[in-house]
Amino acid sequence: MEPHAELEASAARLGFDLSPHQIDRLLRLAEWLEAEAIPAGGLGPAEGGRILQRHIVDSLAMAVGFDRFPREVADLGCGVGLPGLVLAVAFPESGLTLVDRSSRRVSLARRAIRVLDLPNAEVVQGEVEKPVRRFPGVVARAVMPPERLLDHLHGWIEPGGRAVVAGSSRRTRAVEGYRTLEVGMLDPPTWLLIMAA
Repeated sequence: MEPHAELEASAARLGFDLSPHQIDRLLRLAEWLEAEAIPAGGLGPAEGGRILQRHIVDSLAMAVGFDRFPREVADLGCGVGLPGLVLAVAFPESGLTLVDRSSRRVSLARRAIRVLDLPNAEVVQGEVEKPVRRFPGVVARAVMPPERLLDHLHGWIEPGGRAVVAGSSRRTRAVEGYRTLEVGMLDPPTWLLIMAA
């Protein structure tokens, strides 16, 4: 299947109706990840052949953890911009604040924002352990063990908010403080951990 149709079908399986413009932007992000992020060390060299499903669709799947996507979301430990940039494309009415401690990764994510022309995303250098303010939504993908991350989430989420933490493609064991949600539309299924404030 060609990439545009593959991405459109994957988004539809997740319950998202992305416009052709959004699909094109996500494919541009995939191209950027392969052309710039991998050579710069932002993603591993073996990721080139699986960017679309492993990084773009997997990032989009994190939105399934929200009943309604929040107006503002923090992406903790964003690396080169995942999942935050994908979510910024998919939800243009929401503001995404991407946070990472590495100045190199922050520079890469800022470059991606310019390449994609995303006015609803910003990147700040900071640490997960030192919240700067609270958000109605928080996402985190491959930052630290969920048990350790839980200690820091309360400082980032405003009352009534929700955090969605990436689990894995294997069944995620129960983690105290979270509930699990299977995103079975993906192959293999992905598990999300959800913490409500």
